[in-house]
Amino acid sequence: MASTKPRAEFPRAVVRTVAKRSAYRCSFPDCDRTTTGPGASEDQIATTGKAAHIYGARDGGPRGSGGLSFEERQGTANAIWLCAEHAERIDKNNGSEFPAATLKAYKRMHEEKIRCEAGGIGLKAGWIHSLSIDHAPIFRTPAEIQFGKVTVLHGDNGSGKTALCDWLQGMSDPSALSRWADAKKAGNLSFEGSSPKSVIAVEAL
Repeated sequence: MASTKPRAEFPRAVVRTVAKRSAYRCSFPDCDRTTTGPGASEDQIATTGKAAHIYGARDGGPRGSGGLSFEERQGTANAIWLCAEHAERIDKNNGSEFPAATLKAYKRMHEEKIRCEAGGIGLKAGWIHSLSIDHAPIFRTPAEIQFGKVTVLHGDNGSGKTALCDWLQGMSDPSALSRWADAKKAGNLSFEGSSPKSVIAVEAL
């Protein structure tokens, strides 16, 4: 039997606010699809984006209620702007693949990118999901490390925690690799990091 409880639909003002804060672009990582543009006629606008619920629009919906009241689930803080494809995707399997904390992080990252772009600030943002080490001074190589949404580095002194952090930083700032590069040993540090859009190879000579 279908639920008779009302959905916590977003008011139009909330939809407009979330859309504008995202610059009408999908907040899902590696998408950034523009969701508004010309319509069928000269005076029409086509919109393919959607203010999607982070916590469910209904009790028992994707990701549950999160302890929020009905009114709070109608608010801007509970909305993320997505293209139609990703708005549907995040709710499959009752939202189990995309917890509320993940969607909130997506929203924060996207809005920060838009804020920097609007301010004329170049933003180098992304993530590394794997690190392949060909040659290194402290690890048995070759080796490959897979990173998750959250990765905890744990180990004794000298186990390589600082090295990994330096090498990841070296993807955007090569000067971070200076302490690991030995001028007398060519190729003593060689690794590459893989992101969803690219592979960045680094070799310290």
